[in-house]
Amino acid sequence: MVEKPGRNAMTYIELIFSLFLYMAVPVVAGDEEPDIGKIKFIEGTARKQVSGSEGWLTIEDGMTSATGDSVKTLEDARLEIQLEGNGVFRVGGSSTVFIAGDQGRRLAIPELVSGDIWADFQHRKNEDFGSSPRMILPTIEILTDSSSARFMSGNDCTSEIKVYSGRLEVTRREPRGGPAENDGKKGKLRPCDEDQSASDSLFSKWSVELEAGQRLIISSKGQIVHQGAFGPDDPDESTEWVRWNKEKDQIK
Repeated sequence: MVEKPGRNAMTYIELIFSLFLYMAVPVVAGDEEPDIGKIKFIEGTARKQVSGSEGWLTIEDGMTSATGDSVKTLEDARLEIQLEGNGVFRVGGSSTVFIAGDQGRRLAIPELVSGDIWADFQHRKNEDFGSSPRMILPTIEILTDSSSARFMSGNDCTSEIKVYSGRLEVTRREPRGGPAENDGKKGKLRPCDEDQSASDSLFSKWSVELEAGQRLIISSKGQIVHQGAFGPDDPDESTEWVRWNKEKDQIK
């Protein structure tokens, strides 16, 4: 006569089966942001601040970035960030970039706090991302299908844009003044946000299109200071930074 397994034996079998199921299902942290950017071609010293952290890590080639991270380059440093679904962004020296996220979409949007970025926006389908901005500066946001452009922002929140290929749309964005707009993933409140809120209670939005060979300068209050053409004879166009980026993007 064969004995039937007792309750203890059945419990042991059930435990083994449960452990097998648990190991087969991946565990994902609910608050952890997925890596959606690759950092490459680092020259000089650059640092990264992970979302929610107060410290800065020295960046090494091959590191990744996620929404909520900040990247900072020291003087004479530069690096390249490839952001999924957006483009390739080369960060110049003495620059700080915040990686913002587009809510509901797997899209990382670089927000230039200060410094110099050269952007090679990859072609993407509008139906995938709608009218999501491709990049953010202190008082403006950038929409484009596919283009190469240089973006500069000073510590005083003034901004300058130069377009080298394709075309892009520049739109003034609303100043952020409340805690709901300062949650660590949408960008950090800066003095220029407060400046706009205080001086322009009747917010007036504007939008302009720029083509290759055109530049735009915007004040810290989000007003257009200059719009016009630039050429190869401009002193800034002969710098090593511009020549290097043109070569990368195969721009003559």
